[in-house]
Amino acid sequence: MSLAFSRSLRALSSEPRWLQTACWCLAVVLGAGWTAWFFGGSVRVVATVDDARIEVALVGHRLQAPVSGNVVTAPLRMGSRVQPGDTLLELDAARPRADQARNAAERAGAEAELQALAREIKAVSAVMQDVREAQVSHAQEADARRDLAENWADFGEEEGKRRIALGEVGLLSSAEVSRGLAEAKHLRNEAVVASLAALRTRADQRVSVAERAERLAQLQRDEAALRSKLATLEADAREAERSVELRRVRAPVAGRLGDVVPLTPGSFVQAGDVIATLIPDGELRIVAQFPPEQAVGRLCAGLSGRMRLYGFPWTQYGSIPVRVAHVADEAHEGHVRVELSILNGNARDIPLQHGLPGSVEVEIERASPAQLVFRAAGKKLASERTTR
Repeated sequence: MSLAFSRSLRALSSEPRWLQTACWCLAVVLGAGWTAWFFGGSVRVVATVDDARIEVALVGHRLQAPVSGNVVTAPLRMGSRVQPGDTLLELDAARPRADQARNAAERAGAEAELQALAREIKAVSAVMQDVREAQVSHAQEADARRDLAENWADFGEEEGKRRIALGEVGLLSSAEVSRGLAEAKHLRNEAVVASLAALRTRADQRVSVAERAERLAQLQRDEAALRSKLATLEADAREAERSVELRRVRAPVAGRLGDVVPLTPGSFVQAGDVIATLIPDGELRIVAQFPPEQAVGRLCAGLSGRMRLYGFPWTQYGSIPVRVAHVADEAHEGHVRVELSILNGNARDIPLQHGLPGSVEVEIERASPAQLVFRAAGKKLASERTTR
């Protein structure tokens, strides 16, 4: 026993009895209180990260140059607000515009030719209809002449038979009988000629109809070819228009420009170069990357926490109350993405905006000090066993 400790015991023994009792009672009360707090107290257990930041809930748009070319206009200004469809960058489009002009001229010529061809087809169709009607009349006329000639031939043959009979009884001379037979033969020949003429008329009509039908078919083929050419030209026109529009970068949504690359007219950009980032309008949220040991199985939607912004000291501005909204199911690059919503009653005088960094702490649970000590001891033992 050391000299100092023995002196302390002698000093205590020399104190009055009631003071010793009071000291022992105080020690017992303090010990009982500490024991009660150690086993029954409640301590906040929080998960903390230092690389959280405020973001817009909607995904930001990285605006890229769609093709390579020289800049014509670039009205990009950091922080400026844009509306959907606003032109943010325009590249040189002289060549596609020349293709547009040439295509427009070719389409105009093809359309004029198509209109003339349509008029010709209409005229040929009308003429064919008139020709068909005229051919019907000609055929009927030829048939009538043939029938008339046939009738006269039949009449002449009957007349010749009567003359032969009269000649046999001596009522007509042989000359008159011969003349009657000659007239009958002549009438028969005229009937044959009329029949052949009717056949020739119908044959000529078929040839004429076939020729005109072939002409109409050729015109229709030319019309189909022109329509096909026009369709190709229209497709080329759409492609040229798309090529011109491709050289314009337009704002896809309303928002604010951030991280703008300074460009001047005449500058050259490569296809895929990022020219700006468009931050869309929307509700703000907090995004934090938690270690898996803090997030997996412990963080869940609905837990409360707070965020302290680095640019606004919390002792002056306070902290931002937050609540866990979403927790990623898988870790990415060693971290679990956690999204938190900002609650009403934000810290005073803080202009919340996209990109503000800070730290976030989320209350995971409440546990007694004894539970925390036992957990730490268990982790220590597990670590020692692992190292062995």
